[in-house]
Amino acid sequence: AAHAAYVLAGATPQPFHPSARVCLVGADHRRRPRTYPTPAAIQRTELLEHALSLANPQSVLAPFQPYKLHYAGLLAECGRVKEALGYVEAVTRALRSLDRSCPECNVVNLTALAAELDHRLRGHSGAKGGLLATAASSIFGGFSKMLDRGVSSLF
Repeated sequence: AAHAAYVLAGATPQPFHPSARVCLVGADHRRRPRTYPTPAAIQRTELLEHALSLANPQSVLAPFQPYKLHYAGLLAECGRVKEALGYVEAVTRALRSLDRSCPECNVVNLTALAAELDHRLRGHSGAKGGLLATAASSIFGGFSKMLDRGVSSLF
């Protein structure tokens, strides 16, 4: 309920920090700092991003871009490679519109992570049958390691 009030008051998601009011809509980043970015929370925040983009098509929620990339990794893990690739492409487009010195996210590192995941997804998108599940697992496994290495630099 508090997040809905913050959003209605004009607050937008902020980079992860214990003092941030909203990182993802409906997720408690203070109580569960390692597990709060759930698919449902990411989807709720995506609805907010979409609503804001209807008001201003050039708006980009910079702090939300790492979560969208994380969601792309989750989709790839489930074998939804084409949908994951769509998210990676959306993040890449959003990052191009941001200043490289954006204080809300590390644009340079996030761009590199997006390019790496894009490369992996495109490399495995032609896989068939059982190979697709294996490819998705290896894609996400590698992405998870990259994400763990890069998380501290993104936030």
